[in-house]
Amino acid sequence: MMDAPPPPSYTAQPSSNFGDSDVPPPAYTFPTTFNIGSKNAPALVHTTQLKGHLALLHAFAALRSQVEGLNETDEMKQVQMPASKERRWSWFLGLAVER
Repeated sequence: MMDAPPPPSYTAQPSSNFGDSDVPPPAYTFPTTFNIGSKNAPALVHTTQLKGHLALLHAFAALRSQVEGLNETDEMKQVQMPASKERRWSWFLGLAVER
C-alpha cells in the first residue's frame, strides 16, 4: 500500500487584512440545474428546506443536552433513568418510541 502524498502547505494570512480589502470577492452564480447521470435536473433541495433540517437537528441536539444533564431526583429514580449520562439519551429515545 502506497502512502498518499502530503497535502500542500499553506501560509496563514494576518487576520487584520481580512475584509479590509477594497477588492470584492469573486462573483458566483449558484446553478439552477445539476447534471445527475445523463440528465439535467433542478436543485433537489432548497435553502428553506436546508434551514428547516438544520433547525430540527439543533432542536434534537438541545434536547439531548437537556436529557443528559438531568439530575437524579426521586421522581427520576421511579422511571429508572440510567445513572450513566451516556446511556440517558438512548433510554429517552426508547421511551419516545414506546409512546
